[in-house]
Amino acid sequence: MKSYLKMIGLFILLVVIHQGLALVYLVPVGVYYNLIGIEGEQLEELLYAQSMQATIFAGLVALLIFIFMFRNKKENLFKRSQFNSLTIKQAGWSSLIGFSFVFLSLLIVQLLSVLFPLQYANFVETMDVVVDAPFLVVLLGVVIVAPLFEEVMFRGIVYDALHKRMNIYISIVLAGLLFGVYHMNIFQGTYATLIGIVMGFSLVWTKSIWAPIIIHFVNNLVSVLISYTVVGTWLDLEKALPIIVSITIAATLLPFGIYKLHANKVIVTPIEPTLDELIPEDSIEDLELDATV
Repeated sequence: MKSYLKMIGLFILLVVIHQGLALVYLVPVGVYYNLIGIEGEQLEELLYAQSMQATIFAGLVALLIFIFMFRNKKENLFKRSQFNSLTIKQAGWSSLIGFSFVFLSLLIVQLLSVLFPLQYANFVETMDVVVDAPFLVVLLGVVIVAPLFEEVMFRGIVYDALHKRMNIYISIVLAGLLFGVYHMNIFQGTYATLIGIVMGFSLVWTKSIWAPIIIHFVNNLVSVLISYTVVGTWLDLEKALPIIVSITIAATLLPFGIYKLHANKVIVTPIEPTLDELIPEDSIEDLELDATV
C-alpha cells in the first residue's frame, strides 16, 4: 500500500511541478500587464495569448528539474525512459500511427460534440487560442516540446513507476488514463487516453521511448498543419465525405501501422548461462580433486 501511495504522490508531484512552472511564467506577465493599466477581459485575453509560451517554458524547465531529481536519487532519467535507438522501419510505422490517429481523434471530437455541446464550445475556444499563437511558437510548443516532455513524464517516469508494481498491460492502460486526465477536458482526454495506450505498447514493443515520441510528434504536427490550412476547414464541415475519409484512414492505416510496428518489435533473447555460471568454480575444483583420488 505504501508503494502505491508513493507512486500516486510522484505523479501529483510531476503535475504540480509542470503546472506550477506555467504559473511562474504567467504571473509576472499578468502583473506587468496590470501595472500598465490592462485589466478585466483584455488582461485575460492577453494571458491566454501567452499560454503557448508558458507551455514551452514549463515543459523545458520541468525536464531539467526531472533530470536533477533523478540524478539526486542516483538514477539516470534517460536510461530509465529507455532512450534506445529505433530501426528505420520502427520509426516509419510509428509515423504512420501518429498520422492516422489524427483522423480517429477528429471522429471522437465530432461524436463527443453532439453529446457535450456546451463543453465543445469551450474546447473550440481553447483550440482557437492555440491556433492564434504565432506559427513557429506553436510548432515549438506543440510539436517539439510537448511530445518530448510528455513522453518522458508518462511513458518514461509514470509507466516505469507503474510497471515496477503491476503487470505490463495494466501499467500501459493506467499510464494512458493518467495521460488523458492530464489534458483536463473530455475531448482531448478521450483521444489522449487512447493514443496514450497505443504509445505505451509502442514503448514495450520497441524498447525505445523514441517510438511514442515519434507517434506524438507526427500526430501533433499533422494536427497543427491541418489547423493552419484549408484542410482543417474542410474536415470541420459536417458533411459525409470528410467523415468517410476520416473513418477510412482510421479504420485501415491506423490498425495496419499498429500491426506492422508489433511485427517489428524487439525480441529479447534470454542469455543462456555458461557452465561456469551453473557450477561454481569451487565445485569444479572439488570435482577435479575427487576424480584424482
